[in-house]
Amino acid sequence: MADTVWPGTLPDDPLYGWTEVPGDGLSRTETDAGPAKVRRRFSSTPSQFSIQFSMTKAQATRLMEFYTNASDAGSAGTSGGALTFDGLPHPRTEADATWRFLSPPVITQDAFDHFRTSIKLELLP
Repeated sequence: MADTVWPGTLPDDPLYGWTEVPGDGLSRTETDAGPAKVRRRFSSTPSQFSIQFSMTKAQATRLMEFYTNASDAGSAGTSGGALTFDGLPHPRTEADATWRFLSPPVITQDAFDHFRTSIKLELLP
């Protein structure tokens, strides 16, 4: 169970797309001759995502509040990315997912009251 929930005022459908990189749970050991030995180290590893959204100024501000921690007591945040959250569906399968920020959100203004936001997340198993 996650620590908090993706705010309902933020979009949950990536307008600009997304990238998924599956986790690597393999251990490779070089040998003196021949191919490296490969074995599985972990039964599950988190996948990494880069997701881009189109947002208004108010939504971009809310995203930053959610990342750092909301200023009002009624809305929880992720404490600078330390806490996990639910409520943002997996972009490919649309299944419920638990996420954690890998880095702070990047917000770029495209036009008046229009922002392109990029977030890097890990999908927790």
